[in-house]
Amino acid sequence: MIGLRNSLDRNRYQHQKDGAVENIIGNLPPEKARRLKAFLGSGHSFTFVQSAVIDKIVLDLFKSLKDNQITRELNDGQYEQRIFDVLLSYNEHYYDNRILDRSFTNHELMWTLVMMQGVSRVSKVDFVRTGLIKHLLMLDFLQKSLGADFIALQKSFRERTGLETIYFFIMSLRHIFDFLERSRALVPQLQRQDSSLSYLEPMELLINKKVASEENFNMGMMLSKPFFETSTGTIYVIDHRNFSLISERAFMYLLFYKTNYQKLAGFKDMNGLLAHFGKKYYEEFLMGTLLRSLEKQAVRLLESDDIFLADFTLIVNETDVFVLEIKSVAQHYRIFDEQSAEELQKHVDKNYVVGKKGISQLDRYITYIKQDDKKLLQIRNSSHKLNIYPVIICTDPKATTYGINDYVGQKADVAFSKFDSDFNKIMPLTMIQADFFVDNISLLSKDKMMLKKLIKGYHYYLKREKQRFKKVGTPQNLIRSMISFDQYAIEKFGAFTTPQEQIYYHLKDIFHLNISD
Repeated sequence: MIGLRNSLDRNRYQHQKDGAVENIIGNLPPEKARRLKAFLGSGHSFTFVQSAVIDKIVLDLFKSLKDNQITRELNDGQYEQRIFDVLLSYNEHYYDNRILDRSFTNHELMWTLVMMQGVSRVSKVDFVRTGLIKHLLMLDFLQKSLGADFIALQKSFRERTGLETIYFFIMSLRHIFDFLERSRALVPQLQRQDSSLSYLEPMELLINKKVASEENFNMGMMLSKPFFETSTGTIYVIDHRNFSLISERAFMYLLFYKTNYQKLAGFKDMNGLLAHFGKKYYEEFLMGTLLRSLEKQAVRLLESDDIFLADFTLIVNETDVFVLEIKSVAQHYRIFDEQSAEELQKHVDKNYVVGKKGISQLDRYITYIKQDDKKLLQIRNSSHKLNIYPVIICTDPKATTYGINDYVGQKADVAFSKFDSDFNKIMPLTMIQADFFVDNISLLSKDKMMLKKLIKGYHYYLKREKQRFKKVGTPQNLIRSMISFDQYAIEKFGAFTTPQEQIYYHLKDIFHLNISD
């Protein structure tokens, strides 16, 4: 099953070119194989199976490891028939065939379709482009914020894991990832003599029979443990799509349970660690350093913890004012796992729409900009000449899920409508994932107008695609009318095209990294 999923991912779900799919179909009974080929080749955009369905099957197979035993040998053709039957059964269970018959808002429909397809906006590309450097930045943050106590952190890690240094975490992932990129195996097997293998268990990255037998073993655990060790000690890579997520989120788990960081940084529990990283690392260290690097003639940045100002206010040419609020909250994996559009909406409402955060924060900041009675901004132009760009910068990749910006933006449009006569222009709300700045900071530094051009282009694109959807209400047009800023920005003005090595060296200079190549 893992081999089939990896083959489909590798071939971008073009089943006509997929050897694993062809092998299954080719060994089915002749009439069933003929009908299946005719169905898949009927001209519609069908795929053999989605990876989200296979992940469900793999999870249940792991859960049944403790009871696993060969009950009988399968003859030629029966093996493929059983696989096909399982796929059909899980497809039937996973997908609601009456989904389009139900009454949905456009956003609920969009989120339901996205979750049914397992579209999470996380892939191995994230690790290739910025995953490594972001982890090095996280380590640099720990060194600089802890100072001399970083030695104590390293010592506690060594005592609790038996590993020499906390750097082994990212070194292991990188070494294994490089091996996987060279390997053509559908289910890669790691070499027994590879020293990285000894690091996987103490860093809790392994699934084995014992782990899979735990009562709380679930999709979240499977996503954060990409390696499987058989009873004979052979280790396979079951999934490396989430290496970037693991290098951030699983590493925080490691910090909490495998070091004395809780004591050194002074927080109470795991939620305290996440809040600490949200403020100190993501906001102040990561985004603060990146945004400060944009300052130059006619570009200035204001940082604030003041109730009147946003986390950051970027002022360009004393005319364009970017009101930047950092949000470090993450969707729980269960929202996608359970395909709950209702829970996704609750998460979005809680963190971006209602209460004192999100839209209401931006509303308060924009209200202050209108008068600047405390002279905190000291913008030379009057408010009637200003263009306001409200922006929420999200650290969670899933915040760029189709439809989220559109949903929050509609709520923001209502709240911000009272400012229409106060400024030259107030743009619709834009939600941007933090990785956009990590990936494109060198381009943003060279072209002070790039962010403005991208935001304006994005909202013009959405307006045009919404008009298209009104005329022709197809699912494809719905999807195009609700893409995220990050999806729109790809290759616009060179965004997301900078070579990975250049990204690394530019960030190394910005953050003054003292880490050897």
